[in-house]
Amino acid sequence: MTITSIIFFFIVFGLSLFLIFLLSKKEARGKNNRFINRPDMGIDEFYSCYYRSAGIPQEKVAQVLREIGNARGISECKIRPSDRFNHELAPLAGWEFGDGLIELSWIVNKKTGKIKKPKTINFNTVDDLISFIASKDNVEPSKD
Repeated sequence: MTITSIIFFFIVFGLSLFLIFLLSKKEARGKNNRFINRPDMGIDEFYSCYYRSAGIPQEKVAQVLREIGNARGISECKIRPSDRFNHELAPLAGWEFGDGLIELSWIVNKKTGKIKKPKTINFNTVDDLISFIASKDNVEPSKD
């Protein structure tokens, strides 16, 4: 291998890394643009507005919001109960594979493992997920 081919390889490799970096920045900006005009709502305000009367513990609501925010790469202060996983929280076109929702699936599977008879569960909104997680914390583990 000549010095020229080694230099060419490193130039192509460096440009590829730079291109990947630029594309990931574009994807992150696109995700956050959906929520740019939405005011931030702290967990205390979020809980008071939507879940205090439901009897769901505030820490449970905060945990679900953190998980969704981490999985989707957005601030948890921008998330609302009516946000739909297939619309507001959906990945941008072309980025479906690395959408972060696998982490949410893992949490749900961990919770459903406590149920004696698993059933098909469909989460359309953030509220669906919060209600499900809160209800599963009250289920006794199966004795298999």
